[in-house]
Amino acid sequence: MPFLGYLAVAALTLQLAMTGAATPALTSFGLGCVVLFCGDKIVRPMVARDGTRLRFVWVLMGCLGGFEALGPAGLVIGPVLLTLTRELWQQRVGDIPLPASIDRTSPNVRSA
Repeated sequence: MPFLGYLAVAALTLQLAMTGAATPALTSFGLGCVVLFCGDKIVRPMVARDGTRLRFVWVLMGCLGGFEALGPAGLVIGPVLLTLTRELWQQRVGDIPLPASIDRTSPNVRSA
């Protein structure tokens, strides 16, 4: 769950603030939010990219778009749909027949 970490940081901050430790409360809130933000926006897409062979931006868009459309399950479904679309596109482009005048080994050289 993407926002569960933020809830834990908020609970810790609230507990520290209630005991009168304002500086540690603000410090833990700031550091916790920075760490969670970096994990959500940088680390998770990089880890997902290795499994899907998509570029970072595409995984990030898939995660964010999937989450917006489908909720927490969209964090996984979004990049998977982008990967399937990419693979289907590459399969389709690979199946397009080339004209007979083009050599398949060297696309810039015409066969004699």
